[in-house]
Amino acid sequence: MTTTRLSEAGYAVREAASGLQALAALEADPGVDLVVMDFAMPGMNGAETALEVRKRWPALPVLFVTGFADTTALTEAGAVGPDAIVLKPFRVGELEGKVAAALAARPTAQLRLISGRDRSA
Repeated sequence: MTTTRLSEAGYAVREAASGLQALAALEADPGVDLVVMDFAMPGMNGAETALEVRKRWPALPVLFVTGFADTTALTEAGAVGPDAIVLKPFRVGELEGKVAAALAARPTAQLRLISGRDRSA
């Protein structure tokens, strides 16, 4: 559902089925401007993946779209406050607004995203 919503909003989205696949995709395409992921993913969870993203690409923003209630764990994993977390189920426009805000903070953003596969749809 997340990928569909962002694609319909005009963003180019690449999906990765796991945290390890997301990291490999980022290695292959250093032009990604935003990582959008869930907390619950196979293999590495979202927090572990975000920590690795922060270590390798410190300027790359991470946005969590999740039903996971422990926002403290997400904040410690690299999300900075409520602007980097979209709780499911999200309201119409909330996802797109937070993505736009994250990209606006990066003046060189090309509006391309990589997303963890959202299996809740």
